Amino acid sequence: MNYQKVLLIFILSIIGCYGIKNKFVSITLDAKWLDTPLHQEASEFLATQNPQDFWSLINDVSSFPVFTPDALATAENYHAELLSFCSQYLNIITNSLLHMALALRFYSPTVQMMRKMAHDTGMTRECSTFVDIHGVYTCNVDDIDNLIQSANERSKFLLPFDHHYPNHNNNIEQKSLVTVVLYGDFGNQYEFQPFHSKLVELSHNGKIDYVLRHNRGISIDDQRKVRLAGYGVELQIKSTEYKATDDSKIRDDQLNETTSQFNNEKQEEQLHGFIFSKLNELHPDKQTELNDFRTYLLDGSNPMTPLKAWQMQDLSLQCAYRALSEKTPEEAFNTLVELSQNFPSRARVLSKVKVDSSFRESHKSNQEQFRSNMEIEPGNSAFFINSIQQSLDTIDLYVLLNILLNEGQMMERLHMIGLNKSHVRQLLTNELNIQTMSYVLDFRHPSILWLNDLEKDNQYSKWPSSYYDLLRNNFFGGLRTIRKNLYNLVIIIDPSEIDTLQDLMKNIEAYFVHELPIRIGLVFVTTNEYGINIYRAFRYLLKYNGNPKRALTFINELYKSQNTDVKQTFSKIAKYSGSLSSIFDETNPFENERHETNLYFEQSGLSRNLPHVLFNGNPLTSDELLPTSFDDVITTRMLKMQFDIQQQVYHGQLKDTDDIIEILNTKPNVVKRLNQRIFGQTPSMPTIYIDLSIINGQTNDILDSKKFQTLSIREQASVIMASMIYLGKKDELGQPLYPITLWIACNLDRPDGRQLFLNALTYLKSHTHARLGLLASFDTESQPGSHPITKAVYTAIRLLSPPIARTFIFKLLKDESVVEDLLAQRKTWSDVTVSGLSSQTLEHEIATFNDNIFQSHTIFIQHSLHLPRGSRLVLVNGRILGPLYDHEQFTEDDFILLDKHLSTTINDRLINIVNKLELSNNPSQLSDLLMRISSIISQNDKNSSPVQRKQTPRISSTSKAVLHLPAQRTDEPAFLFEAIIDPASRDGQRLLSLISALRQSINHDLIIYFNCKLQLSEIPLKSFYRYVYDTNLEKRPSAVFHYVPETPILTLGMVTPESWMVEPVTSLYDLDNIHLEDVPIGINGNFELQYLLIEGQCFDETQSYPRGLQLILGTNKTKNIFDTIVMANLGYFQLKAYPGVWYLNLREGRSDEIYTIASHDNTDSSTRTSQPVLIAIRSFDARWIKVYVGRKSGKENEKLLEDSSDDTPSNSGSIWDSFSFGSSPSSSSSSSSTKIDDITDDTINIFSVASGHLYERLLRIMMISVLKNTKKSVKFWFLKNFLSPSFTSFLPYYAKNYNFTYELVQYKWPKWLTVYPTEKQRIIWGYKILFLDVLFPLDLKKVIFVDADQVVRADLAELRDLDLHGAPYGYVPFCDNRREMEGYRFWKSGYWASHLGHRRYHISALYVIDLKKFRKIAAGDRLRGQYYGLSQDPNSLSNLDQDLPNNMIHQVNIYSLPEEWLWCETWCDDESKKRAKTIDLCNNPQTKEPKLTAATRIIAEWADYDQEIKTLMAQWEEEGKPNLLLTTSTTNTMNVDDGDQTHSINIHDPTEL
Repeated sequence: MNYQKVLLIFILSIIGCYGIKNKFVSITLDAKWLDTPLHQEASEFLATQNPQDFWSLINDVSSFPVFTPDALATAENYHAELLSFCSQYLNIITNSLLHMALALRFYSPTVQMMRKMAHDTGMTRECSTFVDIHGVYTCNVDDIDNLIQSANERSKFLLPFDHHYPNHNNNIEQKSLVTVVLYGDFGNQYEFQPFHSKLVELSHNGKIDYVLRHNRGISIDDQRKVRLAGYGVELQIKSTEYKATDDSKIRDDQLNETTSQFNNEKQEEQLHGFIFSKLNELHPDKQTELNDFRTYLLDGSNPMTPLKAWQMQDLSLQCAYRALSEKTPEEAFNTLVELSQNFPSRARVLSKVKVDSSFRESHKSNQEQFRSNMEIEPGNSAFFINSIQQSLDTIDLYVLLNILLNEGQMMERLHMIGLNKSHVRQLLTNELNIQTMSYVLDFRHPSILWLNDLEKDNQYSKWPSSYYDLLRNNFFGGLRTIRKNLYNLVIIIDPSEIDTLQDLMKNIEAYFVHELPIRIGLVFVTTNEYGINIYRAFRYLLKYNGNPKRALTFINELYKSQNTDVKQTFSKIAKYSGSLSSIFDETNPFENERHETNLYFEQSGLSRNLPHVLFNGNPLTSDELLPTSFDDVITTRMLKMQFDIQQQVYHGQLKDTDDIIEILNTKPNVVKRLNQRIFGQTPSMPTIYIDLSIINGQTNDILDSKKFQTLSIREQASVIMASMIYLGKKDELGQPLYPITLWIACNLDRPDGRQLFLNALTYLKSHTHARLGLLASFDTESQPGSHPITKAVYTAIRLLSPPIARTFIFKLLKDESVVEDLLAQRKTWSDVTVSGLSSQTLEHEIATFNDNIFQSHTIFIQHSLHLPRGSRLVLVNGRILGPLYDHEQFTEDDFILLDKHLSTTINDRLINIVNKLELSNNPSQLSDLLMRISSIISQNDKNSSPVQRKQTPRISSTSKAVLHLPAQRTDEPAFLFEAIIDPASRDGQRLLSLISALRQSINHDLIIYFNCKLQLSEIPLKSFYRYVYDTNLEKRPSAVFHYVPETPILTLGMVTPESWMVEPVTSLYDLDNIHLEDVPIGINGNFELQYLLIEGQCFDETQSYPRGLQLILGTNKTKNIFDTIVMANLGYFQLKAYPGVWYLNLREGRSDEIYTIASHDNTDSSTRTSQPVLIAIRSFDARWIKVYVGRKSGKENEKLLEDSSDDTPSNSGSIWDSFSFGSSPSSSSSSSSTKIDDITDDTINIFSVASGHLYERLLRIMMISVLKNTKKSVKFWFLKNFLSPSFTSFLPYYAKNYNFTYELVQYKWPKWLTVYPTEKQRIIWGYKILFLDVLFPLDLKKVIFVDADQVVRADLAELRDLDLHGAPYGYVPFCDNRREMEGYRFWKSGYWASHLGHRRYHISALYVIDLKKFRKIAAGDRLRGQYYGLSQDPNSLSNLDQDLPNNMIHQVNIYSLPEEWLWCETWCDDESKKRAKTIDLCNNPQTKEPKLTAATRIIAEWADYDQEIKTLMAQWEEEGKPNLLLTTSTTNTMNVDDGDQTHSINIHDPTEL
């Protein structure tokens, strides 16, 4: 072989080896709003780490008069300065995560929300920097002082995430101050600085609460939008069984934009970059060899040539093995990503890879472990970050960033305290999962007033009394009633709090009257005369009336009437005519019991936020006590308790002779006192930790309070820890480790302080694994001669050995008279001294005590812990329990419970792990380290349910089926990423791309375990994929596909975070049918993020779903911008929004007549019951809220969806009477009194869907055929989700010229409605049938669905007015008179024949929906429920849009329309065509004739219609494509951005009324 041939082969092996030209597909995605400054986004990131850093960055930026890319010459300079400023406040990990957040534009919605708030004030027309002082605005700094004077006359509006300037005067409560909100851009000092300086000065003087919200002046020239990243794009190979591409050509002049980006290709034929005609000219003697090579290249030039079945069996395994064959792990990973992303075009090459037998064996062994230990089947994927498993259904960089921030902070702190990467890895495993422990209160106390006893009272005498009766079959299911006190409910109330007790006490009375199997007890905590009188009356009725029912009736009657005269109501209910003094005077027989009850409550340890309800001793949360959830919570707990008891009875663990009350109260988790501070995280008792991550604190710094005050919070904590002196028992026992470190902050010169410290010391006597230190907490300055008792105790701890020190402290503090005598100088220090501490030494130490120590303690409590001077609190392993209220005790029992709780949840496992690490031999150092580790790990779990780390694969690193990539920076903390992957699966493809993106930003060790599916019978992955992310802040990210095969037809899909609603806004080409053979250079497409979803669930007071309830979302000025209805499926609702502050309400009419919003979860309102419901859209994350509604008084029995019959007068009050036509909020409200049945709107409403240019062409023809056959007005409804920009931009012009109206509706497929189809066609089919009840306005009565490929020959008003005989929709049955197609009529045999019975199978190309009936019978909910069940089987519902309604024909009736309403050549004979009112271009499974060919052959008028539309489109283009704004109304729009006047969001919504 000569050198030319060798060179040719060499070049061929490098380029063009896959036979693909470098045509491209490039996709970008922008947000709807204008670009937000990165320095504002960075400040939001810093605020999440430390609020003080937010203000520090503002001061840093102030060194530049204008801080913008233009002002700093280049964007690169701007980014470098910004990152330099931020890095001062961040550690290594969080600094890299900041870079990631900026690349993702993570905080852009937060900035835009504030900018939208500024715009909504109306002030941005005057200035971009202004203040809001309790609702009054000014652009003038000089106006501020005057407006502050009058501010308290007005209310203020604050958000929970507002940025408050630090208030250094802790003696002034921030809430009481006048709030001044500054809207401005701290990157523009010319405008910002005068306001900022003024407000800082006022804040320092304690005159205002200064809040900053971002805003920015927007130039008309600066209309660039936020370019987004963090999403995927896929090109899916489309089935070409039926041709679905349009033959219309794009004009040459339309290609200029694309062509200008690339050089023109050579027109002469090329193959892999070689021009063989030239080679033949140059080497005429090598014609044979050149022809052989050309043949070889042509033979291998189509990588999409179908593979044989035997070639596909090991494709996934071959992909993994091919990647591992690379020389380095990094190259192996890059190859793996490349192969997976481009799998369809790599499959042919991979099929020739020979897999080593040892690799097969290792892979098989690994799979056995995945299946047995982790329940992961072959072909499935999984991903773990530091052993925390991630959901592959919702995973994206936006979700991961929050997880990485939490984990990164913890890792960095562990690294700072001296742990290396190996130590951290051993800590962050499933062995250290923080366990939850539920403690219950012993309810065997005489102060509980039991109203009944199921085991003794006569009213339950007929109930079975054996536990074994719980095992009997119960036909009705649910609860079994036996004569045992299985369910004990203790209600602890302050009877004077009427507002909080009215609903609760009504429930309690109902439980008693209806004889639920619940033992009910009451505890009255009396704090005022009103409550005391209620107790006395109730107690009298309970004892002397004989029936608790009358006592309950009394209290509910009193609450209902809200009568403050207890005696009057008592006399009425009790029919008591005697002297009331014997009952209500202090001489009454129940007075001692009342005092004992109050004492019992104090001793119980329960918080003072009454009421409390205990179910078998277990307290209900405040959420569970809400009227909307209380009944359901009690029922659920009873059912769970019943199941547990049944198990015990079945296994012989519970006998009839056993006392259930004793059993329940002697379990290991039962305590006599239940201090809720210990368990943490309630609104009134948040869980707060000290940051103990700095280890180089200098003990001497405690001796200089002025220097101490200048230290940071972490530095102060480090100094306190270094200088702390401890008491403990292990010192003398020689044990090495204290897992519990207690700091008691108190004033030992006060009785409550002495008692707190004494309780801790008493606990220490019997618990050897804790140590105790003292923090002085004074409300006055420590100075010579002050606080002698505290100084004496501190001196004893410092000078004496722990046993002797404890003896001295007990001797001093145990008897209050000793302290009193010492302070009154009736005794001297010699009376309390012990061996080793003479009175002279003690007196000298007190007299010469360095007050800087206690002053530093006070500074630490006040400034680092942000607590008032003199606070009493307990700090355990860095966690703050307090401040304790006045008279609140933290008893010895509380310390014992705290010890038990810590040991159970974390300490026992932590000690085992730390001992294995062998970190130190010094017990003191090891105890300090244990305290720090406990604090850091526990702090990471404080804000939510504890993080659960899973057991990850325990596979040797030498396994041949594992790829290990070590961290790039070995000297820094590194995350551990573990992935179980099938690279030839959809999950594997996306996961690899995501990991590849993370590798750009995050230092991590990566381990990939291959879990390939074997014995494949088809190509496992039929899509190309790119994930969009780039850490280069100067670039505008995009998804670019190169070297994609030209022969297949591809459909483009956007794989975005679940809350995003995106749509294409620019593309010349059909993105649904990409055929690169027809494209000269490549394809550009631009998408836009239109909306961010708000999803949620709605419940009523019975925990049912209020189906049909209407919710509206708006602003403070416009109440109804978006709206929706609540589904019966899970009470689900969906609303669209964009960054801003929104208000959720019930819609006026039937919904707000019957219901009111009782409470809500995961909103931004100040309380759970605040009205209206406030929702701030300020992130890209999915927003899921819960809304609880209650019926209004007098509306308990009214039905929300009660519909009147046709002959009922129109003023009957039906829900439909409250609806009105018209799509704008103004029209809805103005005509709300018009009854729907009175409206004579004669519009024909047509619904249709289309995807791809061909079907959009057919759709335009369908529309003109409708219009030419009716004189009625027509409104078209199109599913916006899949329409191309070319179609939507032409619509306004089309509508204007043909006098029709239209509306674009859209809905996001709910994540709970699995399985989400992977094929686009099935998604479209799903939208045709699954969301009819929520796609359209609630006032729309009927809509007709017409397939895009139909031509209408009749007036559709006739179909609209057709009587459906009570059915919710009408379909046309399939014809059966074209005999040659008999073999294709699948519905005539098998499942469909038996299922349908006498009914016919109906076609979904045309149907009419009675939306009023459809919603009334919950047809949409039924269809979705059936789909949910059937879709679990991938082989079911092959034709989803028509299989589903036919499958449900017996549950949701179909009215069979006359056959002439739909003629289809495939199924109907030629004779019936004469009567056809519509003709549908059905696919023909026999001939597979393309649509366009069939159209011109079958429908005579089709070509004329087509030409008429083409003429109109040419006219539109000649006029410069006017009216490109994608709206359907010029009056019903809302600007997203104050600078974006030409682009507005269309507020026509599928659920808008």
